[in-house]
Amino acid sequence: MLYAGRGTGKTFVSVGMSHAVVTGLPFLRWKAPKPRRVLHIDGEMAAVELRSRFHQEMLSSQVKIGPAMLKVLTADLITNGFASASAACQS
Repeated sequence: MLYAGRGTGKTFVSVGMSHAVVTGLPFLRWKAPKPRRVLHIDGEMAAVELRSRFHQEMLSSQVKIGPAMLKVLTADLITNGFASASAACQS
């Protein structure tokens, strides 16, 4: 979970982390020992914009992501957003 002010690079860091885990590549000073499946959840950015960020990250990599390795969930893909989804889970 990442939290910081607007425009500080949270999405770039989270996309880089997710890409590293999915491919088993290093990111900053960490390295995933082997590729793992990732569910990337973003509560602010629209799915279209987040997809563009992942696309940019993947273009810069020589390693291709395997099928079903990366799932992305954004608030705009859930009817009435995350708040209503979590309220429904509690009832």
